[in-house]
Amino acid sequence: MSASIEAEYEQTMVAYRKSRFTMVCHVIYLGLCVAVCLMARRMMGLPPQVLGLVVIVGLVLFGKDIMTFMHLRSKLARLRSEYESAS
Repeated sequence: MSASIEAEYEQTMVAYRKSRFTMVCHVIYLGLCVAVCLMARRMMGLPPQVLGLVVIVGLVLFGKDIMTFMHLRSKLARLRSEYESAS
Protein backbone atom coordinates (compact mmCIF):
# COMPACT_ATOMS: atom_id res chain seq x y z
CA MET A 1 0.00 0.00 0.00
CA SER A 2 1.40 3.38 -0.87
CA ALA A 3 1.94 5.89 1.90
CA SER A 4 -0.62 8.31 0.49
CA ILE A 5 -3.38 5.69 0.34
CA GLU A 6 -2.51 4.52 3.83
CA ALA A 7 -2.57 8.08 5.20
CA GLU A 8 -5.86 8.81 3.46
CA TYR A 9 -7.31 5.55 4.81
CA GLU A 10 -6.29 6.45 8.38
CA GLN A 11 -7.75 9.96 8.12
CA THR A 12 -10.96 8.60 6.65
CA MET A 13 -11.19 5.95 9.38
CA VAL A 14 -10.86 8.58 12.13
CA ALA A 15 -13.49 10.79 10.48
CA TYR A 16 -15.77 7.76 9.98
CA ARG A 17 -15.54 6.78 13.65
CA LYS A 18 -16.40 10.33 14.75
CA SER A 19 -19.29 10.42 12.31
CA ARG A 20 -20.55 7.03 13.50
CA PHE A 21 -20.51 8.25 17.12
CA THR A 22 -22.42 11.35 16.04
CA MET A 23 -25.01 9.19 14.29
CA VAL A 24 -25.46 7.02 17.39
CA CYS A 25 -26.03 10.17 19.47
CA HIS A 26 -28.56 11.46 16.92
CA VAL A 27 -30.45 8.16 17.00
CA ILE A 28 -30.61 8.25 20.80
CA TYR A 29 -31.80 11.87 20.74
CA LEU A 30 -34.42 11.13 18.09
CA GLY A 31 -35.60 8.11 20.09
CA LEU A 32 -36.04 10.28 23.16
CA CYS A 33 -37.94 12.87 21.11
CA VAL A 34 -40.25 10.17 19.74
CA ALA A 35 -40.85 8.83 23.27
CA VAL A 36 -41.71 12.32 24.55
CA CYS A 37 -43.93 12.88 21.53
CA LEU A 38 -45.80 9.62 22.18
CA MET A 39 -46.40 10.58 25.80
CA ALA A 40 -47.50 14.11 24.87
CA ARG A 41 -49.73 12.75 22.14
CA ARG A 42 -51.54 10.46 24.57
CA MET A 43 -51.87 13.12 27.26
CA MET A 44 -53.14 15.86 24.94
CA GLY A 45 -54.99 13.76 22.39
CA LEU A 46 -52.90 14.91 19.43
CA PRO A 47 -53.26 13.24 16.01
CA PRO A 48 -50.85 10.48 14.88
CA GLN A 49 -49.32 12.81 12.28
CA VAL A 50 -47.40 14.57 15.08
CA LEU A 51 -45.09 11.56 15.32
CA GLY A 52 -44.36 11.76 11.59
CA LEU A 53 -43.59 15.44 11.98
CA VAL A 54 -41.03 14.67 14.69
CA VAL A 55 -39.29 12.11 12.45
CA ILE A 56 -39.28 14.45 9.43
CA VAL A 57 -37.88 17.34 11.47
CA GLY A 58 -35.19 15.03 12.83
CA LEU A 59 -34.20 13.91 9.33
CA VAL A 60 -34.02 17.52 8.10
CA LEU A 61 -32.13 18.65 11.18
CA PHE A 62 -29.57 15.82 11.02
CA GLY A 63 -29.49 15.57 7.22
CA LYS A 64 -25.99 16.98 6.83
CA ASP A 65 -24.57 14.53 9.37
CA ILE A 66 -26.40 11.63 7.71
CA MET A 67 -24.99 12.55 4.29
CA THR A 68 -21.48 12.97 5.74
CA PHE A 69 -21.72 9.52 7.33
CA MET A 70 -22.87 7.94 4.07
CA HIS A 71 -20.10 9.68 2.10
CA LEU A 72 -17.41 8.55 4.55
CA ARG A 73 -18.74 4.99 4.52
CA SER A 74 -18.57 4.79 0.73
CA LYS A 75 -15.14 6.44 0.67
CA LEU A 76 -13.88 3.93 3.23
CA ALA A 77 -15.23 1.04 1.14
CA ARG A 78 -13.49 2.45 -1.94
CA LEU A 79 -10.19 2.79 -0.07
CA ARG A 80 -10.50 -0.77 1.25
CA SER A 81 -11.03 -2.11 -2.26
CA GLU A 82 -7.99 -0.15 -3.49
CA TYR A 83 -5.97 -1.63 -0.66
CA GLU A 84 -7.09 -5.18 -1.44
CA SER A 85 -6.35 -4.77 -5.14
CA ALA A 86 -2.88 -3.35 -4.37
CA SER A 87 -2.04 -6.29 -2.07
